[in-house]
Amino acid sequence: MALSEIHVPKTFAVVDEEPLLFEGTVADNIRIGTRATLEQVEDAAMLACIHDEVLELEAGYDSPVGFSGERVSLMLRQRLVLARAVCRRTPVILMDQPLSTQVTKQRPSAQSCLRLAALLCERSG
Repeated sequence: MALSEIHVPKTFAVVDEEPLLFEGTVADNIRIGTRATLEQVEDAAMLACIHDEVLELEAGYDSPVGFSGERVSLMLRQRLVLARAVCRRTPVILMDQPLSTQVTKQRPSAQSCLRLAALLCERSG
């Protein structure tokens, strides 16, 4: 069975090595392409291991990320894109070294988050 252009966005989410963020808030960047509630956005952020860091921002989930994410760290940008993929709850998440620029001591935690996100996707699938 071939995938139509209509089904591709509902089937795949992409987490690239170079995170693509849009001018707007943290919440806006996580919920892009969905009608996610704030609770769902927060759940996705927890699975991407950024919830606590987001809450430390001046306005939390309402904090602006700036043009291309210039107002947040690279680590947070990468994990925001991971949270976006989790929030979309697609059956497949394609990842191209999404955590490659994070320091080694942070990777075990990030890998644990990816496993947890995979479990969530299995249950919702």
